[in-house]
Amino acid sequence: MGEIDYEGRVVGLNAGLPTGSQTATAAAATAVTVTVPAAVGRAQCIDFVAVSFSGAASGPVTLTVADGATTVLTLDLSLAVGAPFVFLPPSGLAGSTGNAVAVTVSAPAAGSVCKLTVGSVAL
Repeated sequence: MGEIDYEGRVVGLNAGLPTGSQTATAAAATAVTVTVPAAVGRAQCIDFVAVSFSGAASGPVTLTVADGATTVLTLDLSLAVGAPFVFLPPSGLAGSTGNAVAVTVSAPAAGSVCKLTVGSVAL
């Protein structure tokens, strides 16, 4: 929760403008990306990332978060069908002011479809 400053504005954690969540589903064996668009004068903050597969993902897939053109996080994921991965970064994962933030999951095995959901807030 945010706090109220002396001018009556909400400041601190969760004081940003909610941009909600975006979901993307790729074709089978194809990488999927959700891009949180840049906001003038604000930094996009990732609140959560959820990844699931409709078919077995053989071997790990890679989850990548990029702040503009700079990769800021890379995770290898090994997931079973119906067992989603949920990433909740403490205090969020904030990008740089004025940058878009892109979350990408690399292509899973043939026949597997990846669903990616990203929640964000503009700070």
